[in-house]
Amino acid sequence: MIISESKICMGIVWLAIATSSIVHIEPAPADLLTVAALGLFFVLGMRVPPGFGMAGLLLAIFLVCNAIAAAFTVDPLATIRYMSVRFYLVASFLLFTCLIYQNPRRVLPVLWSAYIVACLIAATFGAAAYFGFIDPGNQLLENNRVRAFFKDPNVYGPFLVPVAMYAIAQLETAPSKRVLLYMPVLIACAIGVLLGFSRGAYINFVTAFLIYLVVRLYTQRNPYLRNRVLKMTALMLLGGIMAIGGMASTNQVQSMLDKRLKVVQYYDTGEGGRMTRQLEVVKKIAVNPVGIGPGESFKDYYFGNAPHNLYLHTMIESGWIGGLAYIAFLFLTLARATRYIRRSANIDGAYIAVYASVFGVLIQSVFVDSTHWRHFYLLFSILWGQLLYWESRVRQSTGLARAAVAQTQIHAV
Repeated sequence: MIISESKICMGIVWLAIATSSIVHIEPAPADLLTVAALGLFFVLGMRVPPGFGMAGLLLAIFLVCNAIAAAFTVDPLATIRYMSVRFYLVASFLLFTCLIYQNPRRVLPVLWSAYIVACLIAATFGAAAYFGFIDPGNQLLENNRVRAFFKDPNVYGPFLVPVAMYAIAQLETAPSKRVLLYMPVLIACAIGVLLGFSRGAYINFVTAFLIYLVVRLYTQRNPYLRNRVLKMTALMLLGGIMAIGGMASTNQVQSMLDKRLKVVQYYDTGEGGRMTRQLEVVKKIAVNPVGIGPGESFKDYYFGNAPHNLYLHTMIESGWIGGLAYIAFLFLTLARATRYIRRSANIDGAYIAVYASVFGVLIQSVFVDSTHWRHFYLLFSILWGQLLYWESRVRQSTGLARAAVAQTQIHAV
């Protein structure tokens, strides 16, 4: 059975992604739907694509090291929740990678339409709560910052960035009808990021935008289209500055920006601050080659709070081998995606948007723990699914060319 051609199967996928912004409870609706799809699709014949081996091996090492580290904790049962989340996220990455590889043209529009819906749900309810139209109990806010249906504003903002970048990619060559569709999406996501008041999300957004612009101009050989990219970028920047500027002019938003745009906050430095904790984590990594176990770095008796750094987080909890395997996976992903962007003749702007968004998360991850961000693994899937599909086509065309040459030589003899 070709799963990507089944309306029921794709409906499950769409619903899982569309509800992925509702994660204030665990397991979230999206998690249950993803697990159901994972089991169903592999029963129906979904297979791991060729070329996935090294990525799969690195993630398998990461998971095995997590399991080993968990066995040495004081309370192994307490680590099961965190460890199961990591197994689930890797499994979801595998699921969506296999699905995209099967038929990118069919699957990607489904994923993106669902992701847009998820972002609009979060951004709309978040803005409505922030300005007092709904949510009298402030369940969608945290310290006057929007978190919507997430547990943390620092996750809410980054969740919106990839869709904002996707909207920018679509607006590049969009006819007037599509402008009316994607411009509101871009504005809604930009305002959503603003109202999350997350310094990390701001860094994420700016990094992703700059990477996207540089890579898009590099890959766009046609002078006319390159100028169009620059013109559309200028128009989008102007529109974005006007929209965000209008929001920031209100006393409510201006007051929060004054507080949040300081480079260093009180909890960053000093005794027990973020930087101090990260230094303690580094020291702890040096004497714990096996790791302290999934979730243990959040315990008060270790550091008083989370490491707030993806790379230190994976190293301290998974051990030297597990942490290095995960970091190697990140570098491998960027290397393979860069190769695809450089060699593909018809690179899609949406792919570059995802590539840039991954860079944004990786830069932000110096300051936050993004290990358990669901949308991060979806971005990995979009990168890997498409590049593996492209590589399979290249191998197929190369094989056909060699066969044709061999056939010609036989006739010549």
